[in-house]
Amino acid sequence: WGGTPIGWRWTPGLVWSRFVEDFYGPIVAAQPHDGHCALVELQQTMGSSALRFVTMNVDGLHQAAGAQSVAEVHGSVVRFRCMACHDSVDPKLPLQANEQPRCECGGRVRPD
Repeated sequence: WGGTPIGWRWTPGLVWSRFVEDFYGPIVAAQPHDGHCALVELQQTMGSSALRFVTMNVDGLHQAAGAQSVAEVHGSVVRFRCMACHDSVDPKLPLQANEQPRCECGGRVRPD
C-alpha cells in the first residue's frame, strides 16, 4: 500500500514517514559491496558502451561504486519528484519523517 500511487495520494503523511524511517534511512546508510566494485572494474575494462547495467534496485549503489550507464527499472530513492507537476526536486537533507518536502508549485515531494 505505502509504495503505491494510491498510498502516496490518500495517505501522503503516513507513507512519507514510513518511507523515511523504514526504507530510505537504511538504504542511504548502505555502501557498495565487493560485487558492485567488481562490476565497475569489469565495465571500466570493457567500456561503458559495451557493458550497461539494468537494475531493479532503487538504492543507487551501482552509481555510488562508480558504474556508468545504469538503467533503474523501479526508479531511485535518492532522486525525488513533485507529485503535482512532476518536476525533479532536490529536498533539503537529511530528510525528516515528520515533514514531507514541498515543491515550488506547492505539491508534495516523493521518491522518483
